Amino acid sequence: MDDLVRYLEETEVTILTDERQLAEFEIVVARPKIKKSVGPERIAIMRAFAHRQAFVKAGKRIRVCRDPDDNYLLEIAVAGKADCIVTGDADLTALDPFRGIRIVGYREFKRLLDK
Repeated sequence: MDDLVRYLEETEVTILTDERQLAEFEIVVARPKIKKSVGPERIAIMRAFAHRQAFVKAGKRIRVCRDPDDNYLLEIAVAGKADCIVTGDADLTALDPFRGIRIVGYREFKRLLDK
């Protein structure tokens, strides 16, 4: 996580999002298990990168993910012309690549950054 924070601080990366994703983020980080494992400092760091977020309006509905609740993330990525989705969700990584968008876990994302 520290490497990712440093990368975000040192580059002009843009984080694509929409209201659905922000709402889900707040629900997830409010869970006691997440608060304990991630910690308030890292949650604060994630919120601090709000200035790097670009809000996109999803276009056409996408219905390809095994978990239908994750389709909206693909919609954000396609509408925002993302290069990459970084996730630990196997339902999403199983689709890598999706319409030319890489879908990778954090470790693979770090490897891509190191190239």
